[in-house]
Amino acid sequence: MSIITIAREHGAWTRAASARLAERLNAVLLTKDELEKRLTDAGMKAKLFQRYDERKPGFFSSFSPDQDVYLLYLKTAMLQAAKEGNVVVLGRGAHLMLEDIPSCLRVRLVAPEDIRIKNIQQEYGFDEETANRVVHKCDADRAGFCHFHFNAEWDDASLYDLVVNTQRLTEDDLVELLASQVQRCATPENEALSKKLIDVRLLEQRVSTVLLVEQKLSFAFLDVQADDNGAVTLLGATTTPAAARQAADAAATVPGVASVTNKIRVSIEIAQSPTPRV
Repeated sequence: MSIITIAREHGAWTRAASARLAERLNAVLLTKDELEKRLTDAGMKAKLFQRYDERKPGFFSSFSPDQDVYLLYLKTAMLQAAKEGNVVVLGRGAHLMLEDIPSCLRVRLVAPEDIRIKNIQQEYGFDEETANRVVHKCDADRAGFCHFHFNAEWDDASLYDLVVNTQRLTEDDLVELLASQVQRCATPENEALSKKLIDVRLLEQRVSTVLLVEQKLSFAFLDVQADDNGAVTLLGATTTPAAARQAADAAATVPGVASVTNKIRVSIEIAQSPTPRV
């Protein structure tokens, strides 16, 4: 089980290099197009992907519960791909969503701005002014996405296992470097623990999906915690006892759930704004 997440300054890494790394690892490559297909196949509306994918939401969109539905489906898709086998995930906060998976290598790729602008010119055929504008916009979108959804700084080196300046590396060298490092993470011990953790995280995602998407319950926040025995704990806040009871009843019906401990508190002081972080 080889899992690698790649956060990249725009122009420090090419689409072709992503494909070559995935081929080298015999891995699924979670590009924008592949993720959109997986999310919509799972039942998410395509417009949500187009509105929220790898960017900070606009003012009005930031108050919508749709952003949390997008994030819920996104994390589930990443975990499911990791469960199925080797996977390369590009951006989208994957280094934060998969941070506790031992066999996951979290990588950040950087390069000087002038080099990145030239790379974008070559890859997309842009003039220098357009390439400069695209580089700055993409980097700002990616930084805004991580800050808004995870309260984390996209360029914080401590959130990655490996940070590489790609300026002086050939594409072949970079692919081999990343492949060798991710394979070092994939020890038998790490793989066994990763599989167990992924199953637990997927159970948490299934419960969250039932409560937020199927039951359409509203919470000030919601946190679902599970263990490898199927014991689920619900934490959060809502405004009515009925909603808290309904959450526990619905969670108990999810396949894989053995027991439910309901710690959702009820407070009339909490405005009913469904903004869970999942």
